[in-house]
Amino acid sequence: MNSTLDPLNFTVDFKQMVLKNRTYNWSSALNNAPNISNRDSVIIAFYSLIIIISIFGNLLVCNIVARNAKMRSSTYIFIANLALSDFMMTVLNIPFNVARILLNDWPFGSFMCSFVPLVQVTSVYVSTFTMTCIAVDRYRIISKPLEPRLRRAQAIKIILCVWVLAILLSLPHAVFNKVESVFTYRRLVRCRTAYPANLSRWITLIAVFTQYILPLTITGVLYYLIIVQVWSRNSLGVVTEGQRISQAKAKKKTIKMLVVVVILFALCWLPLNTFNLLREFNPEAFLHKSVTHSTVFFICHWLAMSSVCYNPFIYCWLNDHFRTGALNCLLYMTKAGRQLNNSFRSTKASRPSSAPNTLSVDIGSDSNQDSANDSCCSNAVQITSKRPSSGKSKPHHSYEFDIPMKTLPTKTTKASLQKCADSSKNSFKVSTTLINEPFIDADGNDELQIP
Repeated sequence: MNSTLDPLNFTVDFKQMVLKNRTYNWSSALNNAPNISNRDSVIIAFYSLIIIISIFGNLLVCNIVARNAKMRSSTYIFIANLALSDFMMTVLNIPFNVARILLNDWPFGSFMCSFVPLVQVTSVYVSTFTMTCIAVDRYRIISKPLEPRLRRAQAIKIILCVWVLAILLSLPHAVFNKVESVFTYRRLVRCRTAYPANLSRWITLIAVFTQYILPLTITGVLYYLIIVQVWSRNSLGVVTEGQRISQAKAKKKTIKMLVVVVILFALCWLPLNTFNLLREFNPEAFLHKSVTHSTVFFICHWLAMSSVCYNPFIYCWLNDHFRTGALNCLLYMTKAGRQLNNSFRSTKASRPSSAPNTLSVDIGSDSNQDSANDSCCSNAVQITSKRPSSGKSKPHHSYEFDIPMKTLPTKTTKASLQKCADSSKNSFKVSTTLINEPFIDADGNDELQIP
């Protein structure tokens, strides 16, 4: 019998009906063969939708984490591993399952008959276990904020353990998958799972428990505890009304995300696990109803595989860093983004490489103010950029904004701060040198960002 994670081992066609009833006349069976072209079109269309969305979303997540040095914490490493496992599930699980449904024969050979289930089930386990690791990591951060977070090396070791455990749990699916010959109106080659009678139900129960029940229970309990702590936590110190509203919105956003994670995981994988349990413990229900049950299997399997599309949006789109990185990637892929990048490079190349850019910052306060209030008052700051002349007159860039006096650094490696000895005016001058750097930030905005 099939396990929880095994792909479809029966196909909706007249050939199996002929096997079950050998009194059928061969010519009558051939003439009355059902037209499955419409069914094939629906299957291909629905699975293609999953493949397109999943490949785009998960590769985008991996690209953002790989290119952003700030996203090297344990949480982001877990999310990247989740995206990698979902990508593997997309490119290795779905296409071969579709081939099993649509093709009469198994054309990939004996080795692939054992190797493909191993990779398929491993990717499912890795995805599920990684979601559980993310839940544990989040609970640890929320419940014990003063304790040090997981280091990158520790997170990588946990991920390696997840992969090893997933492979071990997937071995039975590879060992008991074999190529068999089935004789109907002609000889067919099928890749089937044939467990020993005394192990079939145990393997199915272990698969359901380790892949669905246990991860769902752990994730649900931890997220419930996180929601309780987040909702009951009070702000420290004096909080304004605006800050209180902002914190309440942040709490609702966090709670909404956690609830969506648990509900989607439960809904996506419940139908397929229920279907396989019924098929294992009540096989008589599948006799003489192959068409109906194959349609049900397709719906259940499609819902389970669709989870690879939701994860990038749940874990990443609701995260500010991932959302910013995704928008930057999308902007770069557009024509406007490429033109902006080319313009930035040409502007940078046209500037003299040996001449630096100079900034001068004057920070002044009103002479009528008491010196005791100078440390907390806001002062008008004007930043003027001066570039060396290169034969053509270029406009200077001027920036003006407010900075509290107490936020000024006492020491800096990029700027030298000098206090003037003017008794009637408390002023500061900041001068810095930017070597070969234009006044354009990474997003193409013509603005200066002071670290």
